[in-house]
Amino acid sequence: SSYLAVANFQNAMDYNLDSVVYRWNGSYFEVFQTLATHGGYKWEFFSVDGGLYLAIANFAAGAESVVYRWDGTAFVVFQSFPTQGAVHWEYFSLDGHDYLAVASHNSGGVTDLDSVIFRWNGTAFSEFQRVPTHAARSWSFLTVRDSHFLAVANFMQGGSIYASSVIYRWSGERFDIFQHINTRAAMDLEFVQVPNGSVFLAVASYQVDAVTFDTVSTIYQWNGCKF
Repeated sequence: SSYLAVANFQNAMDYNLDSVVYRWNGSYFEVFQTLATHGGYKWEFFSVDGGLYLAIANFAAGAESVVYRWDGTAFVVFQSFPTQGAVHWEYFSLDGHDYLAVASHNSGGVTDLDSVIFRWNGTAFSEFQRVPTHAARSWSFLTVRDSHFLAVANFMQGGSIYASSVIYRWSGERFDIFQHINTRAAMDLEFVQVPNGSVFLAVASYQVDAVTFDTVSTIYQWNGCKF
């Protein structure tokens, strides 16, 4: 069966809304399951050790983000995480290990927050590495030859929408800073590898200032040493 998970963020000022998993019935998607979410922002589906999982990033203050596991008939709560203004999950596999990175965007007006990388320990995800971020919006992972990169989009820093988004490179033990990219109100970023082997990093910019949203987004190209 094929499924579509929709994250519902808020209704007026109420973040406590059900998000919905739909299932394809052969003609269209119909409601299959509703799940209680709290400022639901981003779903991430992945498989670990044969299990199927669906993670939700919950943005609301005090809300935990949740990983659900497919039990054969429905998605059931598997693990909860004490996150801060979570807006994105990124799953990736590296050197035989499975990871989940959460982007921490805003907690009570505080935007300089650690985002967290979790690693599968055989039975559950446990904290692996904390990364200082600035109103983080998203993560993206990519392997280029023997190098493994994890990039974070930082939306603002010190009250300014001009902030450095950061590319980290795997050292064999942890992710270390590899390159800073000057971005403005970075909402999302995505690594892209095209058939001829060229590698790009696309960064989506949200705004120029408080009232101007006609802006320019940027695509960076890997030159063999940096983006």
